[in-house]
Amino acid sequence: MRRMLPPRATAFLSLLLQLFGFIPSVAQRWIESKENPDWLLQQSDDNDYTAQVVENVCWDDGLCGLELTNGLLTRRWTLHQQPAFGTVDLLTTPTAQHHPRRQRPVSLLRALEPEATLELQKKIPILSLSFSGTTAETTARNLRAESDHKLPDDHVDQDDDDDDNTVTISLTCRVGDLMHDNGGFRAYLNRTQLRDQLYAIPLRNHDKNNNATDSLEFIVGDDDEELPLCVYRYVTHRVVPRIQVDFDWQPGTRHSIPTAHWPPRGVGLEIEFQVLDWGAATATTTTQNQELWSADEIPSITLHYEMYDGIPAMAKWLSRTSAASGGSTAGKTITVESRESLGNPDDPIEFLHDDDEETVLLKDAVVERIASYPPYGAYFGHGSAAPYSFYNGESGGGVSQPPPLLLALTNQKNGMASCRWKDDFASSNDTSNDPETVHDMGASEPLLYCNYTHGPYIQLQDDENDGTFASFKTILLATDSTDPERYSLQKQRLIQTLLPHTTENPIFFHAIVHNDTQFRNIVDQMQQVGFEMLIYSFGSSFVLESDNTTYIETIKSQIDYAKARGIEVGGYDLICLQRGHGGYGDPIPDEWSTVRDDGSLTPDACYASDWVDNLHGYIYHFLEATGLSNLELDGPYGGGTCSATNHSHHRGREDSVYQQNRLQSELILKLRNKGVYVNAPDFYFFQGQNRGVMGYDEEQYSMPRWEQLTISRMGLYDDLYRFLPTQGWMFLPLSEYHAGGDAATFQNHPQELEWAVAQYLGAGTAAAYRGERVYDESTETGQKIKAVFQKWIGFYNRHRQVLIQPVVHLQRPTMQGWDGWFHVHPAGDVDVGLALIFNPTNRHFEQEAVVLPLYYTGLKDSAQVVVNEVGERPRAPYKDHLHRDHSIAVVLDMAPKSIHTIVVKRTDET
Repeated sequence: MRRMLPPRATAFLSLLLQLFGFIPSVAQRWIESKENPDWLLQQSDDNDYTAQVVENVCWDDGLCGLELTNGLLTRRWTLHQQPAFGTVDLLTTPTAQHHPRRQRPVSLLRALEPEATLELQKKIPILSLSFSGTTAETTARNLRAESDHKLPDDHVDQDDDDDDNTVTISLTCRVGDLMHDNGGFRAYLNRTQLRDQLYAIPLRNHDKNNNATDSLEFIVGDDDEELPLCVYRYVTHRVVPRIQVDFDWQPGTRHSIPTAHWPPRGVGLEIEFQVLDWGAATATTTTQNQELWSADEIPSITLHYEMYDGIPAMAKWLSRTSAASGGSTAGKTITVESRESLGNPDDPIEFLHDDDEETVLLKDAVVERIASYPPYGAYFGHGSAAPYSFYNGESGGGVSQPPPLLLALTNQKNGMASCRWKDDFASSNDTSNDPETVHDMGASEPLLYCNYTHGPYIQLQDDENDGTFASFKTILLATDSTDPERYSLQKQRLIQTLLPHTTENPIFFHAIVHNDTQFRNIVDQMQQVGFEMLIYSFGSSFVLESDNTTYIETIKSQIDYAKARGIEVGGYDLICLQRGHGGYGDPIPDEWSTVRDDGSLTPDACYASDWVDNLHGYIYHFLEATGLSNLELDGPYGGGTCSATNHSHHRGREDSVYQQNRLQSELILKLRNKGVYVNAPDFYFFQGQNRGVMGYDEEQYSMPRWEQLTISRMGLYDDLYRFLPTQGWMFLPLSEYHAGGDAATFQNHPQELEWAVAQYLGAGTAAAYRGERVYDESTETGQKIKAVFQKWIGFYNRHRQVLIQPVVHLQRPTMQGWDGWFHVHPAGDVDVGLALIFNPTNRHFEQEAVVLPLYYTGLKDSAQVVVNEVGERPRAPYKDHLHRDHSIAVVLDMAPKSIHTIVVKRTDET
């Protein structure tokens, strides 16, 4: 890992070199070569930012411990008063050209947080319940109502789904026993005092200094905050030298980036935790919870961290190390102190529960909590205004602000998990200790909170989920600029690093096929023009969910015919959405439909019912029997709940989201391991999905062609801020889609078709070219269409590795001038940039200067430029020198409705 020069040394060396005759620009370039380079310009085999675990390291604030770092992002844990454990710093080192702290680490923390929290839950069947002046039923309800005040860190609920003699209790467990005694003040972190303010949560019957005491009471600071009862303590850690992945994949597959690394390069760190005792708490809390929970019921866990080479990114998740042993408090008489609202405050509540096994569930897990500050966290202003705000009544009021620089996401979406910034203002105590008269009104206190959005409500015994459990992953990316182009490029580099399979980019055709002859004709035409994959489209006679031997043999013969001509074959199937009661898809039995809370059925299938077993059986058999190598899974599970209690793979509403998500992910993961290319209009990329849908509306493809083209290019331009070009698909109706007739279709209109093919292939984005044939061989128009496909697919193949790279946006489509984008590929051997420029107007723009920003190509001095390789008026290649801002200006003569290409290549000087 390269070490940077201190700023004073940099300035001194620059002056010294100039005194010895070096011109300022040469001196500056020499200095830059000794500094940490911009990580966005690094090539795949550069090792300037190699991830590593550093043990027994001490830092400037006097703390010592463990460090996970790659020089761009650093996370530090202390073992202060071992075995106390907790994150004490998270730092990023910006490399953006004009960042005010370029090359210098920046701490992202304003307060310390637990490593994670788990909320456990179990149901206690009650045999007898007595309380003076109340009935058992009333007491249980009151227990539920009063639980938040009665049992700190615990909740007592009556289970509405069971009988009146069942009580549900919850226990919140903190992971990590490091505490910060700063009076609860969280507006900022004073590192000069930090070391003296840290301490470990003491063991039971010990005081703050871990000295034995007869008192069970222990209060933190001046705010009477009670210490958590259930504490996971550090046990051990180990370094994992190789990043662990869930599926096999080979770089270069289907023209993906050949230099990608899989698994990603980096290092892992695993830290084991265990609940060693019940910790310290007030006497009341200890008495209550010691009776309600057994330590044997709490599983051991492992926190997993990964950091990747060459990018300021890391991942984190938790897994169960050992299952709960199933110990319980059955058979005990439990006494819970009463509250005035429950009856006579001097009398206890007593209930005796039976010997049935108590099932411990994981109700929720907060996998990541980071207390940060703007601009790394979201801006929550209290007494101060957010950046970019002006006065009341301004036009920008209520619109989105620049995003937080600390980007956080999860690998499981679809109603299951999320990372979001919460306003932490209320939890920070200032000197007034009164929420109505707080003194830290000028502070902005965002808290990153990554947890399950519903569930999981899974059992922690060995008999569920094959005895294993791993949470969702959180992924952090420390960006260093709110500039939309740099921010977008950093996000997309993260995708290229963690999800390189999404750069597979077969050129596919959505074929409406009804018979063998039609299939073979389409395959022959696809081979003629360069298509690489045929997908049996919706509206075809294709049926994936079939076990008819004759039909399967027919499909196999068709696939064999296509494979012999270099064409892969895939198929479309609607699998969950609208497959249930009254849905427009092929209906399944009602008992497999999703059930609403009121018991009524929805139009969707439940993906944790017997339907999933039938569906997966059909899919795996069909793939094995036919050789199908692509699936377009429309309507996958999207995040809804199911309240059925008789479905085979979930118990009820509580665990329905987790189990449906798990089973949908399992299908896509297995398909990925079989090498199947997966299209799906949802977010299962981390499970192996290749391509999702760009942000279009299906109805726009019923608009007249030129309107359709412009609207689609507008959406595509915007989507390329968040997607890799190869990560999504667009649509092109050769035949009529929803409506619009001939005015909306492209099969007989070569000029508009050329625009469509150029804008989609020129963006590196696949379109679902959908029709009953590729072109009409018998007409002159058909031959023109054939030539259009050959021209642009040929161009795409020659420049494929730069066209699948992210873009720098040049000018958004407005129909009032030219528009376009510029692909950048700093790791390219020859092609390092490629621009597509469109003039959709009826105006002629003569001698129009298009400025190309070449910084992100990695070029420093000069570039070779090739203009209109396939467009009108091609020009001979020429060499141009970069301006001081790393740009060049390319002058174009833009005729009305013209398309222009600009290819930027390396020269010997670069």
